[in-house]
Amino acid sequence: METPQRISFSINEQISFCGSYFTVKGFLGEGGFGTVYKVSDANDNEFALKISKLWELMPQEREEMLTRIKQEYEIGNRITSRYLVKYHKFGLLRGNPSILMDYCSGGSLNSEVGKEWSDQELVVLSKQILKGIKALHDDGIIHRDIKPENILFNQNGDAVVVDFGISASLKKRHTIRNFRDHVKNVWLTGVYSPPEQGDFSKAFKIMGPTNDIFAYGVVLFELISKGKYPHGTLQNFVDNMEDYEEKKRNGIWQRNLIQESFVSNLWESIINKCLYGNPLLRYTSVKELMDDIELKLNQNDFATSYKENTNSGENFKDTGYKWVFRLMNGDAIGQEFNLSEIAKNKSKQLLTIGWYDSNNPSINDIGLVEVYTQYISGKHATLEIEENGFRQKWYIRDGQFYNKNDIIGFHNSKNGIIVNGRKIKHSIQLKHNDILIFGDTTIKIYVD
Repeated sequence: METPQRISFSINEQISFCGSYFTVKGFLGEGGFGTVYKVSDANDNEFALKISKLWELMPQEREEMLTRIKQEYEIGNRITSRYLVKYHKFGLLRGNPSILMDYCSGGSLNSEVGKEWSDQELVVLSKQILKGIKALHDDGIIHRDIKPENILFNQNGDAVVVDFGISASLKKRHTIRNFRDHVKNVWLTGVYSPPEQGDFSKAFKIMGPTNDIFAYGVVLFELISKGKYPHGTLQNFVDNMEDYEEKKRNGIWQRNLIQESFVSNLWESIINKCLYGNPLLRYTSVKELMDDIELKLNQNDFATSYKENTNSGENFKDTGYKWVFRLMNGDAIGQEFNLSEIAKNKSKQLLTIGWYDSNNPSINDIGLVEVYTQYISGKHATLEIEENGFRQKWYIRDGQFYNKNDIIGFHNSKNGIIVNGRKIKHSIQLKHNDILIFGDTTIKIYVD
């Protein structure tokens, strides 16, 4: 890997990136892992250029960060939504992974914190942000870092989501040890994160849409309270993180600040359901959250054309001729497993899923590559096929049948499986467009 060099561009400086020349128009900001510049191409089209500061990482950790940033680019380039910032190009600038993306002229939501919000403005803003989050969730991506700094306003004034969270799981592992001046950034992220996200022994057992829903509840509270946080100040978090996290777990938050505001008191119940310490008690999906806002605040235009799935009911298809696993997130993005072909070639009705062991690649029928984390068990799950002629139904169950400590039977995996935001306990039938999460790896089901 090329040794990364420190980068600091001047205004009007000409730079070459991905085979094109750009002119630096301004400095847009700096975060814990990157610096962002405004640039224009030869046709005066404006973009934002985010440069990851690989030079500040320890040499042995650069390869992982390079992989994660490239994964973030692939997500931002692949998923199309008017409420997500579009990523256009990925490359290395003096050894540092960099992304060319849409330029959002309206700045971030952070600059709007402190203003007086009306109910209608909050409904419209929620609609836009949650549609962006939903587009990620529909593709199996959990953002993990929803906060005002990661919500921008484009040239039309619409709110769009950026920074798709691929590096969020790395922040506590890398930042405090390796970065000199970005500790506050990590603390601030901790204010928005759900209690389970801060516990890495549990985080990936229950990673799902409810993580982002909790964070959005904090954002709503911050907007209505003009800059305060539901569980205390940033300094409270810094001084006593354990107490702060305990308040999150127990659902103790400053309701009075919402009750004393000028917006409808119906927002209190919405925020409360976002902020439950137990993720099973929160809204199960962004759609459920949006529907509740529509119901409570009676905004009839709010849910226009807003469906959980938008391809004429095909999402609910539970039988088909070909079933495919496609990896949407993790260390092998884009990899596909044709379940129907695997079952046919192996003449099996039960397929096993587990960690891919390069020394014993055939130990599972489907091996999931996991390089940088350790959340996938060697014997993680079992798939069962039910055939009727050429049509198939598939079922998934956590764990596998084997001998463990002289006990022969079905043994669960260490971290379990999340299907469509819920941790499963028993065998369930799979459907087209289902989202499965194994630790930090996300899979989407496709049925033809």
